[in-house]
Amino acid sequence: MTFPIISSFGRFWLRFVIYPIRNKTDLFSVFVYNLTELMNKEELNYERTHKDSLTGLFNQYTFDYHYGLRYQNENFHVMYLDLDDFKEINDRYGHLVGNDFLKAFGQVLKSQECELNHFYRIGGDEFVGLLFLPEQDVKQMAQTIINRTKEIKFKGIQSKISVSIGISKYVDQLDPVRKADELLYEVKSKGKNDYLFG
Repeated sequence: MTFPIISSFGRFWLRFVIYPIRNKTDLFSVFVYNLTELMNKEELNYERTHKDSLTGLFNQYTFDYHYGLRYQNENFHVMYLDLDDFKEINDRYGHLVGNDFLKAFGQVLKSQECELNHFYRIGGDEFVGLLFLPEQDVKQMAQTIINRTKEIKFKGIQSKISVSIGISKYVDQLDPVRKADELLYEVKSKGKNDYLFG
């Protein structure tokens, strides 16, 4: 049996192995192994494989895996998000400032995550959410993300950032990711900083 122990010194992973002593019905040998270093390496490898190093969100690899699993459950929404005019911010202020905006936007998305609902960074400024929520809740989440994204700002930076969002429901679409992407670009063509559900 392996489990973590939390103390004032940090978290330790311990494995307990119990063996009965031969010819003794009520005596056992207990061995305790410290697996902290091994488990920390495992967690680090998981982070590197499954998470985007800049935003801390899941990455494209994990999205592909989770999306394949979700395909077995026909009751989910795909939310496709793209930051508006992000290239202009990169060109004007440089990639370090651009990265700061991406990190801040990642925090906006993380604030909306829960056990089954996750966001993934799949490209430079492109993100996807797999959401197991009723339609009205998904729409409300999209509006919350739009509002909080507009609040992102940094000292000395004039530019503000906004996000366009497309949302589709799997049960209505054979390819909900493509449909959500199409809706996103429809938002872009109509003025950005909004969402479309279809």
